[in-house]
Amino acid sequence: MNKSFIIIPTYNEAENIPPLIKDILALNIANLTVLVVDDNSPDGTGKIADQLAAKDPRVKVLNRYTERGRGSAGIAGFKYALEHGADYVIEMDADGSHQPKYIPDLLAKIHDYDVVLGSRFVPGGQDINRGFARQITTKLAQNYIRLLLGVKVKDPTSGFRCFRRQVLEKIDLDHLISTGPSIVSEILYLVKLNNFSIGEVPIVFIDRTKGETKLNLKILFKTLFMVYRFRQRYSSPSPANVKASPFSQRERVKILLITNGHGEDLVGAELIKELMEPAPMLYRSGSINILVLPLVGAGTAFEGLNVSILGERKRLASGGFSLRNFSYLFKDLANGLAGQTLAHLKLLRGLRGQVDLTIAIGDLVPMIGALLVKSPWIFVGVNKSTYYKSFGSNYTPWERFLLQRAKKVFVRDKITETALRQGMIKVSRAEYVGNPLMDCLSSPPTDDKACPPPLHRRWRGGSLEGKRVRIGFLPGTRDDARLNIEDFEKIAVEITKKSSKFKFLIATKIESVTPLFEKVSFEQLLAESQIVIGLSGTGNEQAAGCGLPVVSFYGRGSQYNKKFAQAQKELLGDALLLLPEAQPIKVAQAVISLLANPEQIEKMAAAGKKRMGDPGAIKQIAKFIWR
Repeated sequence: MNKSFIIIPTYNEAENIPPLIKDILALNIANLTVLVVDDNSPDGTGKIADQLAAKDPRVKVLNRYTERGRGSAGIAGFKYALEHGADYVIEMDADGSHQPKYIPDLLAKIHDYDVVLGSRFVPGGQDINRGFARQITTKLAQNYIRLLLGVKVKDPTSGFRCFRRQVLEKIDLDHLISTGPSIVSEILYLVKLNNFSIGEVPIVFIDRTKGETKLNLKILFKTLFMVYRFRQRYSSPSPANVKASPFSQRERVKILLITNGHGEDLVGAELIKELMEPAPMLYRSGSINILVLPLVGAGTAFEGLNVSILGERKRLASGGFSLRNFSYLFKDLANGLAGQTLAHLKLLRGLRGQVDLTIAIGDLVPMIGALLVKSPWIFVGVNKSTYYKSFGSNYTPWERFLLQRAKKVFVRDKITETALRQGMIKVSRAEYVGNPLMDCLSSPPTDDKACPPPLHRRWRGGSLEGKRVRIGFLPGTRDDARLNIEDFEKIAVEITKKSSKFKFLIATKIESVTPLFEKVSFEQLLAESQIVIGLSGTGNEQAAGCGLPVVSFYGRGSQYNKKFAQAQKELLGDALLLLPEAQPIKVAQAVISLLANPEQIEKMAAAGKKRMGDPGAIKQIAKFIWR
């Protein structure tokens, strides 16, 4: 059943709030919550609301002690409602002008529209108990707003309105500029620019009979001036709140992404999608041009996006890990590594003065690339962490020195943020806003109407006794995958000798695999497996972050060798069971022993979630770039 919230901003409404809440609750609307947002009212409105909330769990109170303003109060209420699972959000005034009896009409109409307004000026609506001067002022203000903002509704100043959840999620609530009553017009304009549908239901508006009105000529003129600012700030072609960014004020903007690995490509692709979300017209029109230079691999993660992929897009034999396995260095050199590197250097130097912002994703190499371009740049540290103890896997002194020149440094965990801000070479712009790798996952399709919870929130602990156990295998995405699958087949055979209750899933792009394995997508493997056997870099990390215990061993290929495996053990800690021997029978024994130990599984799950952290970074990075 849909969950509805009613937001009531208050300031000095002690006389009005008790009867208003009583009338709302008397409607007996299922799954309804009333939220009072009070700005530390001197007349004790907040305390009265607290008392009402103590008597009825359907009433909640958000007391604000340091902020004031009708606009910011409404925003705070919207955020609270979204955080607590609201499907529909109604906003209304506390002064009695908005009568609760119209709430069912708003909720009924919202099934047909994205936003519904309680309107005085549609058939059946009225505006009573207000003087002639007030009514004339209202009419003039409404005509001004309709003309300037182009909103085709009868009552554009109505503060009695209902929103679908996705409308408030689409609007960037953090960067609205209104603090007062003009918030009504600002949000309505953004609703229109984002092409949401708007409906109106008739209401009878009764001017307040208790308390004092907050509206005066100063507030009125400020509101009308703010409407003009909205038109300037959110002018076409951008359909969302992007005017604060200098990008929306330039004739043509170029953004360059430099990546150097599979995980880095995934993060880069997701970041591009998030950047495009608020202003797709700017990209389609060419006003913003995104260039991508994948230093390792073919950059397939960027295919299908509205970007220009630079370079030869040549896959190396080592998959980019030749410096960790020198036996593959000569293969890379024979495959054109030297020439490819020189071509990249020439390309980056040729972009000097042509790029407005560079986003370096990875480690030292993209940092150097950003410096060669000589544009403002930010860094996204996907594969660097203070959890690593091996020199070079954490941030080196020279990397710290280079990062001091970045506009912003986004790191993958809190411990790294703390470390970079300390020491002899401090990186004061380092910040942890979540792990971007955990944003590169989506829940798999399901036959159920309700989608499964996000992968990163699922808990995998608990006893597996008596269950049909699904074991996921991650061979990686690089050229080592065939070798790894050969080893996995031997391990699966040994496991089946112990019991027939196991089912083996594998996520790989290699077409032909043994019938022992069922090929599934990566997300489906994470969703269905109870344990993962992995020789993957990014894949192992994401599995651990989803709460899956991960078992690994030293691989035979260029990537997951002894050095890499030991470094990943440092990163993931207790989430990874690393076996020093690759003998199939010993790996099988370790997996079966682990499955019989639910306490160990819970410990590994908790460790993985802690080490990998939360998602949400990409959205925050995109917001920073737009600002």
